[in-house]
Amino acid sequence: LFRRRLYMEHVIVSLHSHAFLFLSLLLIVITGLLSTWLKSYAAWAGYAVGLLQAPLMLWIPVYLLIMQKRVYRQGWLMTIVKYGFIGWFYFWLLVLFLGVAFILGLAH
Repeated sequence: LFRRRLYMEHVIVSLHSHAFLFLSLLLIVITGLLSTWLKSYAAWAGYAVGLLQAPLMLWIPVYLLIMQKRVYRQGWLMTIVKYGFIGWFYFWLLVLFLGVAFILGLAH
């Protein structure tokens, strides 16, 4: 809103955001698996690696908010409003497609 940006700029930001999300989720899964594996050998090391998951999960929304603020160069109020709207829309889109996948999975 209020700025003339090319469609390709939005596509690049979207691809960057999704690449960051998938990389972050991969790191969260790897730390979870490593933590589980290490707990059987050295419990203290397993719990230490498990503690890395919380900062990784918290960094995802913080990074996406900061990235949106820097890329679109708008004030914090407008950035937070857009961030909230995009997050709300993305959540319901994800719920819709996971629901469709679940129903299709039950059908087969």
